[in-house]
Amino acid sequence: VAKCGGGVTSKQTACRIAHVNKVCKCAERTVNVVCAHTKSAACKTWATKGLKKCVVADPEPEVNVCSNAAAVAKCGGGVTSKQTACRIAHVNKVCKCAERTVNVVCAHTKSAACKTWATKGLKKCVVADPEPEVNVCSNAAAVAKCGGG
Repeated sequence: VAKCGGGVTSKQTACRIAHVNKVCKCAERTVNVVCAHTKSAACKTWATKGLKKCVVADPEPEVNVCSNAAAVAKCGGGVTSKQTACRIAHVNKVCKCAERTVNVVCAHTKSAACKTWATKGLKKCVVADPEPEVNVCSNAAAVAKCGGG
């Protein structure tokens, strides 16, 4: 009202609608903000038609970074050597050892070449022999800690 005047002329109402659309957040754009100062039905009708609608977008689904979808999004879905090499590098970088599979690189295609390149290019998992468990309350543990003398 301070900016456009309190009247109900089409020019003043249009001014208030434009002002509200420009400065108010989506949820704050209401007919009352435009027309609270008047009882004019015309003002309410114009405001209903003129206020920008709130578009609520569906939130982007979280994409697992170690997935074929993420690799394809980053490198493209083609089967060129450059794209396949990019997907292999992506998988090697972001996936844990057990998750590095040919399917993560090539699930989007039936290309045999993709599967061959992925098999050769994916980092192999190195599984070390686990240390044998030593009972801390045993002669072996005592000897290991203090010596056998």
